[in-house]
Amino acid sequence: MSLANGLKKAGKTDPDKLAAVFKGLGVDMPFGPVAYRRKQDNQSTMGAYVGTTALKDGRA
Repeated sequence: MSLANGLKKAGKTDPDKLAAVFKGLGVDMPFGPVAYRRKQDNQSTMGAYVGTTALKDGRA
């Protein structure tokens, strides 16, 4: 979804143009909005899902 939105906003596949449009690009994802705003490396604000595992009746 991020790449599709970036390509749509850039209007072409030029790497420099894509890099420029990804700075601050916002994308609506199924789990909520994501933005490419981290100043040091332009990474997205998308977090990671961390779940828990457990044994039930000796099985994971």
